[in-house]
Amino acid sequence: MGDQSTDQHLQMTKSKSVHIIQRPESVPPPPSPPIEPNGLPFPLPVYKKPGTASTSSRHINNDCAGHTNSTTPDLTDNSSKNITKQSFSSKRFPEDPNRTVATSQPRPQKKKGDDNTTNIRDTTTSNQNNGNQNKSTPSTSRTNGTNGTTSDPSANSSKTITKENSSSKGLPEDQNTTEATSQPRPQKKKGDDNTTNIRDTTTSNQNNGNQNKSTPSTSCTNGTNGTTSDPSANSCKSITKENSSSKGLPEDQNRTEATSQPSPKKKKVASKKNTKNNTMCNQNDENQKEPTSSTSLTKTPKKDENKMNEDYLKMMNDVFHTVLHNQNLVHVIDDKAIELSNILQSANKEYQYICYKLYTRMVAWHNIFKICKDYMPNLTDENVIKIFNFLKENKFVDTDYKQDSVESLLKQLPTKDVKNICLNLKIKADSTKYKMIETLLNRCKRQPTICGIKSTSNIILEEITKKMGNAIRINDSFKKHINHVYLLATFTNTRFQNIEDFLQRDLKCDFPAFLPENYKVFSGREEFLRYAEACELKKTVEAIKNNDTLVLQEIGKKVHETLTTLKRTNDEIYLNAPHLKRFTAESVYCGILTNICETLKTKYADKVQEFLEYLIENFPRSHRIGTWYMILCDIFISRNLSKEAVNTIITALSTKKEYILEYQIYEFAHKAQRLKNRKNIDQYCHDQLVGLLVAPIHLEHFPQDVVDAKAIRRDKSGRKRLYEVHNSDSSKTYNTVEQVAQDYYVETCGYTNGIHCEDMIIMKSFTLFFWEIIYSQNPIIPGTFVSKYQEVPLDMYTTDFYKNRKELIDKRLKDIAEGWSYEETIEKATEYWNKYSQISGLCGLICETLDIEFLNIIVDCIGRKILSKIYERLVKDIDQYQSGMPDLILWNVDEKKAKFVEVKGKNERLSMKQQLWLKYLLEIGANVAVCHVHCRGSKRKLDDN
Repeated sequence: MGDQSTDQHLQMTKSKSVHIIQRPESVPPPPSPPIEPNGLPFPLPVYKKPGTASTSSRHINNDCAGHTNSTTPDLTDNSSKNITKQSFSSKRFPEDPNRTVATSQPRPQKKKGDDNTTNIRDTTTSNQNNGNQNKSTPSTSRTNGTNGTTSDPSANSSKTITKENSSSKGLPEDQNTTEATSQPRPQKKKGDDNTTNIRDTTTSNQNNGNQNKSTPSTSCTNGTNGTTSDPSANSCKSITKENSSSKGLPEDQNRTEATSQPSPKKKKVASKKNTKNNTMCNQNDENQKEPTSSTSLTKTPKKDENKMNEDYLKMMNDVFHTVLHNQNLVHVIDDKAIELSNILQSANKEYQYICYKLYTRMVAWHNIFKICKDYMPNLTDENVIKIFNFLKENKFVDTDYKQDSVESLLKQLPTKDVKNICLNLKIKADSTKYKMIETLLNRCKRQPTICGIKSTSNIILEEITKKMGNAIRINDSFKKHINHVYLLATFTNTRFQNIEDFLQRDLKCDFPAFLPENYKVFSGREEFLRYAEACELKKTVEAIKNNDTLVLQEIGKKVHETLTTLKRTNDEIYLNAPHLKRFTAESVYCGILTNICETLKTKYADKVQEFLEYLIENFPRSHRIGTWYMILCDIFISRNLSKEAVNTIITALSTKKEYILEYQIYEFAHKAQRLKNRKNIDQYCHDQLVGLLVAPIHLEHFPQDVVDAKAIRRDKSGRKRLYEVHNSDSSKTYNTVEQVAQDYYVETCGYTNGIHCEDMIIMKSFTLFFWEIIYSQNPIIPGTFVSKYQEVPLDMYTTDFYKNRKELIDKRLKDIAEGWSYEETIEKATEYWNKYSQISGLCGLICETLDIEFLNIIVDCIGRKILSKIYERLVKDIDQYQSGMPDLILWNVDEKKAKFVEVKGKNERLSMKQQLWLKYLLEIGANVAVCHVHCRGSKRKLDDN
């Protein structure tokens, strides 16, 4: 061991991997990096002293900047021991008697270029600490590890344990190795690297400093995972291990071993948090000459533990208050439901909150502790039990989940619980939850052959009970009661058909100010219950996909049977308020059946024809009758029954024209032009048909513009086509067909700007100018404002809206056109915008899309006369004319001109509503055009993602 030739030979063997630095004898030798192989496929061996806790590699580096362990070492030993133990494989080499063991000496400084590199599973964690420290005083160094855990190197005793690796046979121990256990952490010079590679993930912490003198201080540095290491502990053990794969290589004679070296062992936690090829870099630049005692630790602000949404609770309670304190609504609720409502309203807000959450969440079993803690984490267990008892005693919830089938209970459990049940029953856990449930259900079918043995079903139910604990589910009767209360509060606003939409509204947005009328929409409880049942069925139909035609057919049959047995609504009751007839079960069922007929007219034509003939016969004055005749005509045309189709058109236009909408009349005329000259149409039918038709719209009379653009195909069908546009800076952008047309008019036609708005701008400006008329309360018009949640009067979407306010509307139209001066018009527009743009009215919040400057541009560029004519057509039947307006509005502020443009891409045609709007705009003198964007080619696809 002491032979000089042997030492020289070993040094020559190792010279390629370790750089030995020669220093004067007066300077302590620097620590050299341990020789370890790259990419160890197994963890390093750990020495465990008999009778003591395991000493793993995480205990080796207690104040290491690159500490990567996931737990906090707690080394509590009050004795001071220096233990040197040779490895089993190194008995042939006696221990170096001259080795120095240091416990309280300062660690030597390293020179530039010294590297300590450990490669584990091709992942890199780099901690670079640059410093220049002349003198170091006792201090505590606190540094986070890469796994976000805490290391604690301070102790009451010091133990130095040196262990040679079991695979280092034939290698003598370094004679000059120095072990340090409680020295202050040294400052590294520039270039010193401590790198750990873990699964191609790089985390770099670089601290640059210039420190001349260090005073007692506490330094806390965040690790790569954002947590804190704590150097305060009861003991400190220094354990040095040689690498397990260093056979045939001598240990570095000048190596210095210390407890603050980073451990080469990495746990799985580190690899989970580090994503492949993901680089995090923390760089801290310091220029501190004489630091004082300080702690640099950034703490995350403590979150508010009370997660109760006060706005949510306020909205739900307001719904109950609105109904229970309105005599025109509460009379349709039975006494038992009213009693439950009063109990809930008088309960603690925590009880109310959980009850409402059970109502708005999907109906399922929920553990009482989990659901309470989810929404109110600071709730005590005692209060949770009180909530459970309150809900159970008042029958707001069900608690006996064992009455449900095993299958339904298993489906409500999370996947991990289902997997645990399989493992407990010695059943192989499958990859998916449903396969595991299927396996468990198949096992349930096996009955025990020995008496007294529990069935598999009971065993599984016991396992489910262990997982679910005290579970609750909202009672069906109570849920139905809340449904009725919510419907009574919001039935006048179609936007709040689903409670999710109601709860997501902005509380800062007010409803229009009006006083609800003392008017009973529902005459009694039975009438309301029929209406509520119809509304529930409507929601069910809307949730069914159109391709599920078989289910829709069955629902259509059910609705048809219900209408045949339902007591007819007395139309005389609604003579003064015909707009309230839509709040009857009869009207809702007619709407459901109409939508089903539209969906099934091609696949189940015979059944749809039966439905339509029944509707036309029994509801001859319905506003839907034009739609029924149209669908019936399409069925005959699809079957090539031209004569029957012509007779349908003749009947509709000759007997029901006053109930048919304008665009439907033109649709019938368009169909008739193709049918009238067919061979099987006799002359009498031809002549009768021609006499009923309106003049057709000639599309060639509309101004036409053509734009060529390079189209880009889309990967997904049904998506709008995009067009490639070359910019002036040689870059490319992809625009919609409307944006391509807008750019064309702005660049070549003298318009300064434009917007793709369709009916939005016109509707919102109309709402502002007519706000006072829309929300005026006229006692002559009963039943227009009956609920605080209304956004429009109940006759808004009927032709009666204009008839009931004809004088006021005509006067306002005249004022806009010529009654007001230009200055008065701008002043009125500004006044209305300031008053009403923040209120949710006919078109929602106006301020979201229309500001005062844009409103003035509309008045200036479109012109007051044309604007007045547009409003006149709109106000006479908002339900019909609010759609079909041109896509683009372009303007030039300097020239005070505007243009309405309808844009069509490849294979797109003008709908009848669009044709009628273009025809009307031309008649009133507006500047309109139809822009056709043609495709020049599509060489490649554009990824929709």
